Amino acid sequence: MRKPIKQPRFLRWEPLFYLSFFVFLMLLTCYFPPAPDDRLWTGSYGEELFLRGFANYNGRYLGNLCAYVLLRVPWILPLVKASAHTGILWLTQRFAGNRDRRFLLLSAILLLLPGPLLIQDFAWTTAFLNYEMPVLLLLTVAFLVYKARRRAAWFVVIAILGFATQLFMEHYSLFALAVSGCTALHPKCKAYRARALVWLCSAAAGAALMFSNANYLRVLRGEKGYQRVAPGLLPGFLRALAGFAAACAPVLLLIAILLLLLRRRNPAAWVRLPRSRLLWLCIALLAALNAPLLFVFPMGPRCFSLTAVLLLLMAHRLFTFAARKSTPLPTRPRGARSLTVALAAIMAIDLAGYMFIHAANLAKVAEVRAQVAQGNRTIVLRHTPMRFLVNALDQEPNNRNILRGFLEYYGLPEDVTIHYE
Repeated sequence: MRKPIKQPRFLRWEPLFYLSFFVFLMLLTCYFPPAPDDRLWTGSYGEELFLRGFANYNGRYLGNLCAYVLLRVPWILPLVKASAHTGILWLTQRFAGNRDRRFLLLSAILLLLPGPLLIQDFAWTTAFLNYEMPVLLLLTVAFLVYKARRRAAWFVVIAILGFATQLFMEHYSLFALAVSGCTALHPKCKAYRARALVWLCSAAAGAALMFSNANYLRVLRGEKGYQRVAPGLLPGFLRALAGFAAACAPVLLLIAILLLLLRRRNPAAWVRLPRSRLLWLCIALLAALNAPLLFVFPMGPRCFSLTAVLLLLMAHRLFTFAARKSTPLPTRPRGARSLTVALAAIMAIDLAGYMFIHAANLAKVAEVRAQVAQGNRTIVLRHTPMRFLVNALDQEPNNRNILRGFLEYYGLPEDVTIHYE
């Protein structure tokens, strides 16, 4: 009897899946129209902030620098965005230790659903660089601390990435500081205490640099500006709850389904679940991550991208627990095939939606140029179809900065005004 021929590694299902996912994301990113914030950062507004070193703006130095540089080199953005999204999916799978095809397909579907996270964290480039890039860096640092071998080179990488992670988002910075401190000081973490101490020191240095920006002192004094303290705890809680629900509803639904499945298949494990240390650790992590959002403004679904990833990790663990500790979950290939079809459908919907709005945005700009060429300075347009797919699109009449960014980005005269029917 012949031995089965071993398939080359690069032709196996998982590498092919990640490659296909990456290529699709690169293609999708090519059709993202620039959001109003993206236009601002490519013009005089971004130039002014850069020349003053982002002083009195915020401490997101690396996120701001990435926005200033990468938005001026648009051809590299598809590569950056596709790499980050694919990296987050890969790291989530590696942390969970769940290599089940069905759950990998389900995770990809959740990341590509045309909802608030895709619109605010991926299509909106400025938000992507400030909200999703630190998620990738934080997961990478944690992976190196908990999973990497003890080599001197990894200590240097952890120090660099640990410092860089702190210069994107304020609540991510506080969260990384708390997690690295707990890891370094916990008595049961001796195996990776040295790496955790390096992470803690670099995270503390990065956080010190971030919060040294004079903007945060102005916020604490209650002065008006882009960032400010929320007007009250109850309004802050309701706003955070709305953002959390909008960003995490699909993952929460998946967790609820897995809990019901676990209860039906293994009642004994369901009874033990409230006493699980892992469960309470996850709840504590989520509380520590999102508590600062109760006190800040503005805040939206984009602030919960790391929360959604942590919930996805919880769902991974629940899936694995349900499969190993009870009657095995269905292993028929039909499940994987159905999820593959669903993922292909989601990809087609995303691509069709953004191709359409990309063409509509080009038509809008062409119409403005045509009216300007005729000598008009007050332009009246129809709203862009499906404008909800791009954050704050068609807001030129309501915000002078947005209008300024639009005119500079497309090389239009400064005295043009835009109105919508």
